[in-house]
Amino acid sequence: MQNMQTNERTNTQTRGSEEVILKAMGRAISKAITVAEILKRRMPLYQLNTFTTLEMIDVFEPIEEGLDIVTSTRHVACLRITLSRTGRGIDPNAVGFQPPLPFDMHGTEYYGMPPQPTQYHPSSII
Repeated sequence: MQNMQTNERTNTQTRGSEEVILKAMGRAISKAITVAEILKRRMPLYQLNTFTTLEMIDVFEPIEEGLDIVTSTRHVACLRITLSRTGRGIDPNAVGFQPPLPFDMHGTEYYGMPPQPTQYHPSSII
C-alpha cells in the first residue's frame, strides 16, 4: 500500500495531472479507500466515489474424464474513486461527491509548514 501512495502522489504532483482514478474490487476496496483518504489529507482534492457490481463467471473443468463442467456465477463489488485537484469533470450534485477537506485537516508537508508537535495533557494519558 505504501507503494500505491507514493506512486499516486508522485504521478499527481510531478506530471501535472489534474486527476487520479483508483479502482478496486472485492477485498481490495478497503485499501483503495485508505490510499484516497491519505492523499486527501496531504493535498486538497475533490472526490467522487462510484460503486458498481461485476458479474464473475468461474468455469471449473474436471481433471478426470466423465465429470461435468461446473459453472459458478458470483457478483463482486467494485469501487472507482476519482480524485481531482480542480474538480473539473466532477458533478458536485452527484451521489458520492466529497469536496476538499478544510485547510486545518490537511497535512503540513503539502503547505510547506513544519509539522507541529503533538501536545498531550497528563490527564489524557492512561
